[in-house]
Amino acid sequence: MKIGKFILASAASIALAGSALAGGILTNTNQSAAFLRHITRGVTLDADAPYYNPAGTAFMDDGWMLSLNAQSAFMTRTTTMDYAPFAMSAMTPGNGSQTFEGKIWSPVVPNLHATYKRNRWALFLSAGVSGGGGRIKFNDGLGSFEQQFAVLPAAISALGQAYGLSASQYSLACSFRGLTMNLSGQIGFAYRLADWLSASAMVRLNYTRNKYDGHINDIMVNPTAPALGFDGSMIRADDFLTAISGLLLAQNQPQLAGLASAYAELTHDKYVDCIQKGWGVNPSLALYFRKGSWSASARYEFRAAMTLTNHTERDDLGAAANNAYADGGKTPNDIPAMLSLALGKSFADGRLRLTAEYHYFFDKDAHMVDGKQTLIDAGTAEYMFGAEYDLSEKFLVSAGVQRTVYSTSDAYFTDTNHVLSATSIGLGGAWNISRKVRLNAGYFFSLYDKRSVESKISTLVGDIDCTTLYKRRSGVLGVGVDLKFGRK
Repeated sequence: MKIGKFILASAASIALAGSALAGGILTNTNQSAAFLRHITRGVTLDADAPYYNPAGTAFMDDGWMLSLNAQSAFMTRTTTMDYAPFAMSAMTPGNGSQTFEGKIWSPVVPNLHATYKRNRWALFLSAGVSGGGGRIKFNDGLGSFEQQFAVLPAAISALGQAYGLSASQYSLACSFRGLTMNLSGQIGFAYRLADWLSASAMVRLNYTRNKYDGHINDIMVNPTAPALGFDGSMIRADDFLTAISGLLLAQNQPQLAGLASAYAELTHDKYVDCIQKGWGVNPSLALYFRKGSWSASARYEFRAAMTLTNHTERDDLGAAANNAYADGGKTPNDIPAMLSLALGKSFADGRLRLTAEYHYFFDKDAHMVDGKQTLIDAGTAEYMFGAEYDLSEKFLVSAGVQRTVYSTSDAYFTDTNHVLSATSIGLGGAWNISRKVRLNAGYFFSLYDKRSVESKISTLVGDIDCTTLYKRRSGVLGVGVDLKFGRK
């Protein structure tokens, strides 16, 4: 039953496959177009401060500030597997190395920030996509799925060795799609404790909806056994194995007949259609310091405990996996706690602003699907540096760089659920159309580290060595408008 168990666990993981957006394993940090062009927003007093510098809202001008943003993101994920049984594929015979590709496209990812400031008080709110945000498509299947069926020719040859039965090729049709979306809304307040210091508190409500659907069907093999009427032509594996089970039973081989019948059950067409839903709440506390040309902030977001509930329309794999993902089943999906520290300095009468920032995500303390937090050596760390320069009163340009470091063990990696450390660059600018209207535009792209992982795949014919090379590329384009309704 190993085929069914492995495929179901992998299919569920597609919903946690990640997106093209920046941040930790389960957290998006690009929540505005200004982030895309600058990256380092920890001491900003612009309209996106409710997310990046909530305590700083108490230093804004009195009145309302509003930020409306839209981003479009893409990612291509490529895995190349060196796995000997792939050489028996009827599509690529003799090739033990196969490449599989998954594509994510998020056409519109919206974000909203609003602040009302009066005297020493500020009330703020934000809404956006704080995790996931895209649909990933594996139009030609995944290596982890095909690996399990690539051993069918060897399993059939072993099963029928005494009867001169053998097989040398297989084929299948496989397609999977996953969508993960964590929508969040936060509300909070800030208070200016002194001329140089403010503090804030807020609470965020997170709602997650994951959907995965797909199929594995038309599993074919080419059995050869002249005495039994098989000439090496490709036929459906389940039909063939059902017939062989009957022949073995007639030959008074009940154990082998039962094994062939079990193989036939596992090679029936499989369809999966499941939605997972859940929600969680996490509070946050922050401080902001400003003195002369210096500024600094500190923010801590607490862990959001979250459990997803399955709403399954169809799951042909459930029985094979002891109904682990049956309708109504539960999956842990906590959003990790996060610490943010930022330091800024302005030069040239404030026209040039430099900012350094650090994020740490406490991934090991979060409960994840299949206990994957135990396969993480340390939390995710992000190191950022950004610069803004005012060309004039109307125009500014900005750029930033971010290094994201994941500390995951090789055992954490699967082709449906993995992360790669990356260096990201953001570029763009802003146009002050008037005193009350600013237009932001930016482009953010990531250069991912490659990673090669050695593993042993448990199959019907024993453990088989596999080497997998993981690669990614992604980019995000965004625009936003900031509106000010204040006294200045």
